[in-house]
Amino acid sequence: MIETSALVSVIGMQEPTRRADELVVVEYRPLEIYTVLVLEYLFLVLLVSAAVRRLERRLALPGESRR
Repeated sequence: MIETSALVSVIGMQEPTRRADELVVVEYRPLEIYTVLVLEYLFLVLLVSAAVRRLERRLALPGESRR
């Protein structure tokens, strides 16, 4: 999985897990908050995976088998 702190340092925002923890303390709705957090991480992972897959295809050597 993506290292959260490295990704966040690039984006320049608070760590999403910490934000979610703080929000749970205030709102008392952990299920909804952590569900949104999981969906955010899933979206990021799928986005990065798709980008890497496209980059691999683009940089593949001629004659190399494609999956």
